[in-house]
Amino acid sequence: MGVKSFGTDVYISRFARLYNPGDLVIGSHVRIDDFCILSGKITLGSHIHISAYCALYGKYGIVMKDFSGLSPRCTLFSASDDFNGDYLMSPMSKPIHNHIISGEIFLEKYSQIGANSTILPNVVVSEGAVTGAMSLVTKI
Repeated sequence: MGVKSFGTDVYISRFARLYNPGDLVIGSHVRIDDFCILSGKITLGSHIHISAYCALYGKYGIVMKDFSGLSPRCTLFSASDDFNGDYLMSPMSKPIHNHIISGEIFLEKYSQIGANSTILPNVVVSEGAVTGAMSLVTKI
């Protein structure tokens, strides 16, 4: 798979996609279900489950600590366009016309993200915290 490192008892669906796997660290007892996308600098601890259809865009880093998890259809963005109306929002426009908000995302131990939730850059989900389904998490 070309991942940076991984432990034992790791299950990754053949329908999942790993982009830049050399930046991916996976602990032990990890399951990544069908149709997930993992891209960028991502560190997964141990005893983690990433449910179907999740996307982790980790250009600026995503860390999931032990026993954390993602319910189906969650998306984590370590970079996001600035939607305040002063900038364009496209990877096809010139960088001087865009403003990217970026920063690491941390899911501390025992945290769980509810189905269809979105986590934006610079967020720390505290130890044991759970987000409800369809949450948008923009701040610590």
